[in-house]
Amino acid sequence: VIHDPDDPYLNEYDEEIIVMLTDYHHTESEILLKKFLTPSSEGDEINGKNNFDCSQAPHVSKCVDNSGLAKFEFVSNKRYRLRIINTSAFSAFFFSIDKHEMEVIEVEGSYTKRNKIHRLPINVAQRYSVIVTVNQPVDNYIMRSEFQKKCMPDDAKKLSIVKAIVHYDGAPEDSAPKDVPWKDFLEECIDLKHETLQPLYEEKLPKATKEMELTIAFHNDSSGVVRAFFNESSYVPDIKFPTLSRIFAGKANNLPRDRNAYIFDTPGEVVDITFITKDNYHGYF
Repeated sequence: VIHDPDDPYLNEYDEEIIVMLTDYHHTESEILLKKFLTPSSEGDEINGKNNFDCSQAPHVSKCVDNSGLAKFEFVSNKRYRLRIINTSAFSAFFFSIDKHEMEVIEVEGSYTKRNKIHRLPINVAQRYSVIVTVNQPVDNYIMRSEFQKKCMPDDAKKLSIVKAIVHYDGAPEDSAPKDVPWKDFLEECIDLKHETLQPLYEEKLPKATKEMELTIAFHNDSSGVVRAFFNESSYVPDIKFPTLSRIFAGKANNLPRDRNAYIFDTPGEVVDITFITKDNYHGYF
């Protein structure tokens, strides 16, 4: 985490905590990559921890039964900045803490106006900061990460909610928290509504001088390998003369189509880019 010395919210919280969400496969990537999009995740973790019935894992896996849940120590009346990061390969989640509101203050390094939410949709590689005020009775509470199953293959329906423990200072160590999830409905596979994410520092958008569309899809290349494509072209690097080196050398003309180079060389040009995805399983990109 790179800390901003001019963080406008620096005095609005007492401590910060990193919360990492990830999907998990018991089978190693070398085997899974050959299958491309299947199978889906076999579970989720919060800060690298979750319980799993290892009898359901492949016999060669390194699964450990009942490895425990992540635990976060909260002190009454303190304010915590949670830096929530989705490090998954494939999965989108809804993040929440039972009976605790969250105030979104930052998205992908951009500060936003404070806005209270109960559940946070977070997609692959996204980062959010929220402020949580510890204002509930001293007890243990559930932090939860729920798969957005509509964004995943059909076999993801079996995936369960992954939980962590929020332990208030002074609460019993061995007391199981009550299950009281927020009931707010959020549509899956989309981000928070734009009206929820208002920039703290507003900038007027200049009028676009050029428009461009990028269509995203997955196809087999000429050798049968599944790759991502922009406008029906998948990037192929030139090891001997890399694309950026060629451009900086002033030899950007007549680049092969598979370099996916779009050149804008007019000073002050404003390009309005529209992204169109044709991939059902990665529709939240």
